Amino acid sequence: VNYPDISSVMQEYLVQLASKGQEIENKKLTIDKILDKAITDIEVFKHLQSGNTEDCFQLGSSGMTEVITQSLTDIYSEKGFEQAQNGDYFSRLIASISMYRPGPLAYIPDFIHNALHPEYIEYDFPELEHILKNSYGLLIYQESIMQILREVAGFSLGQADIARRAISKKKIDDLRKLKSSFIYGDDAIIGGIKKLGLSETILEKLWNDIESFASYGFNKSHAAGYAHISIITAFLGRYYPLQFAVANLNNPSGNQDGAIGELLSIYKKRNMKISPANLNISDSKFKVYDDSILFGLEGIKGLASYSQSIYDERKNGDLLMVSTNMECKSKAFM
Repeated sequence: VNYPDISSVMQEYLVQLASKGQEIENKKLTIDKILDKAITDIEVFKHLQSGNTEDCFQLGSSGMTEVITQSLTDIYSEKGFEQAQNGDYFSRLIASISMYRPGPLAYIPDFIHNALHPEYIEYDFPELEHILKNSYGLLIYQESIMQILREVAGFSLGQADIARRAISKKKIDDLRKLKSSFIYGDDAIIGGIKKLGLSETILEKLWNDIESFASYGFNKSHAAGYAHISIITAFLGRYYPLQFAVANLNNPSGNQDGAIGELLSIYKKRNMKISPANLNISDSKFKVYDDSILFGLEGIKGLASYSQSIYDERKNGDLLMVSTNMECKSKAFM
């Protein structure tokens, strides 16, 4: 699914809540409050682990769905609730978003294994553990590289940022100029041998990992921003499925007919009731009605231009005879 603009979806979602007489809850439900709940809510992560990712921001592809479901397979274990509460599942979501791209895709099996079995993660030396623990022993984030340069070799923040810029711009030659300083030091940098007493062999291996990372490194702050939106959409899908579905259907992206058709297929698989358009009840767009998704009049080909006339006529009484025929026609679009 090409996910629609999140601001449009949220606005539409609030409208749907209000239409259900939930104005009080509507006023309480803010983005910040959703985040406070969602990032540690085990029910939201169970929703994702069950494969309900297609209408979630950044998680809609079949490959991404597989990564999410596999990386959360321990959610029903005895430690599942604790893992949700301490933020580990949200960290896995951030890592998944960072790694599901060309390059780091090859490391996804390692990521899933390490996330599920952190006791088996091996670090080349103890000082790496607190740096790479939240990325499951892997070099995923640019911020981790900067921290390694500073804590292992004594780079200043400015010197580490030079390396980060070389990584972000894929300027490998500029990065390689820092290798000798990282291992042996120079007039301005202590170097790993002197600072931590590490061997040349260990530092050489770590530097090679850094160079490999440079081809696919991702900024964690960007991934975390994406993950925040992802978890918001997952929260809404878990606790307000009909309202969220309608918000998505009313804000499709790309080819609208194709996007709407795909979304409807997803919601049918989730056993949501989808009702055909009804001249007496339907608005111009989709809406929640009688615990179902009710088609809007704009979704019926050739009818949109007459919608205002229909609304005006409805004030004079029900259009029962026409409605029966229209329901039959609208089923063809479901």
